[in-house]
Amino acid sequence: MMCHEAAGGDGEALHSLLLYDSEESLRGRAVPFLRAGLDRGETVIAVVSAGVQRALRPALGDDAARVQWQAGDVSYERLGAMFEGFRQFLAEQRAAGVALRLLAQNDRTGTPHRMAAYLRNEAMANEVLGAFGYPWACL
Repeated sequence: MMCHEAAGGDGEALHSLLLYDSEESLRGRAVPFLRAGLDRGETVIAVVSAGVQRALRPALGDDAARVQWQAGDVSYERLGAMFEGFRQFLAEQRAAGVALRLLAQNDRTGTPHRMAAYLRNEAMANEVLGAFGYPWACL
């Protein structure tokens, strides 16, 4: 289920929120998103936890090897650095002419203060990261 979508200039949804409440619903929502990118010949990147990787890899089968499970040096340890890391990574990909699709996962284990800071980053993402024109979904 995609609950929130921010549209790009051509009306295509670029930034989606994928909600899930089980590994089954995670696979049912994230795998079609990832496969759509693979089918289009896009570079598909999933910056997700080890647990999410363990749930998605078997569902993707051989296609799991075609997914990049990290985006450069992007890390969720420091949110400001994470945001800038994604901005720089996407800028480099756009400059290189790479067609790309991104699946990202926020840090749900942090404090309420950290979650509030993360949600502010998400709000900025539509404006800053959306300018690159890549579809991405956040878990």
